[in-house]
Amino acid sequence: MYSTMEEAIAKIDEIEKCILNNPNGVYTMKSNE
Repeated sequence: MYSTMEEAIAKIDEIEKCILNNPNGVYTMKSNE
C-alpha cells in the first residue's frame, strides 16, 4: 500500500515539476516534444 502511495506521490511530483518548468503553465508530456 505504501509503495503505491509513493508511486502516486512520485508521479504528482513529476507533473508539478513539468508545470513549474513551463512559463505558460501548460502541462506538456515528454512524448509531445
